[in-house]
Amino acid sequence: MNQPSPTQQQAIALMTSFLEQKDEASADDLLSQLITEHASPVIKQIVRYKLRRYSGSEDGHSHTADADDLHNEVIVKLLYDLRERRNAAGEKIDDFRGYTAVTTYRACSEYLRRKHPLRHGLKNRLRYALNAHPDLAAWPDASGESVGGFAVWREAQIRATRNDALKKLQADPYELAGALPAGSDFRKMNPAELMAAIFNFAGGPVELDDLVSIVAALHGISERTDSLDAVDEEGRRGYENLKDERADVGQQAVQRDHLRRVWEEICQLPAPQRVALLLNLKDDNGNCVTTLLPVAGVASVRQIAKVLEIPPEEFYRLWGDLPLDDATIANLLGLARQQVINLRKSARERLARRMKAAEK
Repeated sequence: MNQPSPTQQQAIALMTSFLEQKDEASADDLLSQLITEHASPVIKQIVRYKLRRYSGSEDGHSHTADADDLHNEVIVKLLYDLRERRNAAGEKIDDFRGYTAVTTYRACSEYLRRKHPLRHGLKNRLRYALNAHPDLAAWPDASGESVGGFAVWREAQIRATRNDALKKLQADPYELAGALPAGSDFRKMNPAELMAAIFNFAGGPVELDDLVSIVAALHGISERTDSLDAVDEEGRRGYENLKDERADVGQQAVQRDHLRRVWEEICQLPAPQRVALLLNLKDDNGNCVTTLLPVAGVASVRQIAKVLEIPPEEFYRLWGDLPLDDATIANLLGLARQQVINLRKSARERLARRMKAAEK
């Protein structure tokens, strides 16, 4: 077992002293030292990295306000959690850097979901396609970052590439067009085809955030347009810009017309059944089908929120966590977990009957 580094040992000592300190003023001083010397540097490093990766920009000055907001948000959360831990006489944290890193990554994910809903929807869509296509895969690398590539690369444990080809594509995503076979048009490719072309161009696995940045640029998604209410020059909103040209979302398992009929039937369900079903609507691979509704052009996020009778702002906060587990849905509905399961079962049975009848 590896011995803690001197910095880790200092953090452990401060944490132990903080938890055991009886005097409130002294405890606050120890907590301030712990945050300033051991948490803040980790938070700043991760926040800078995630904002650069998510935007596809290496400009460290372009997200100063966001970085400051995120840094402060994580600090507030750590202060609250650590004080709660001390008041509850909780155990010390042996890896304070790891604890801070996990807290920061979660805060970054939530922050980016709120600020960049289109990119988050695109990221979900690409991850879905990676998991659904037999020749593609998504997996965590050694640092815990999500990576996408060909399935054989995952089996060979090939690390994410950082070569000149990828850097060239990041600098100008339209370089991809020149590398495609004659007559090919990336705008008519489904997600799996487009990502395969990117992997071939890069010659190795690509971090998912980098992949999202490249695809977003090809689809014309920028920070300016990335909001639920953003309208482009043709009057289209949000996810409408991400419709598939060939309507084969998720390895052609969910056809747009079929999905639209399912959506129409869901809208006719009683409200509790709609909530129980849509917040936990998964395919056979465990992927969320609800998040496919906007990207398939079937229903916008706001339309889904309206059908669920959930305020858009509240539903937006839930969006990045879909599908929700039964306990969370039960808490939202004020019901028992088994009641949620029963509601969803009834909803599925009614949908099956209605869809079968419609096919006759």
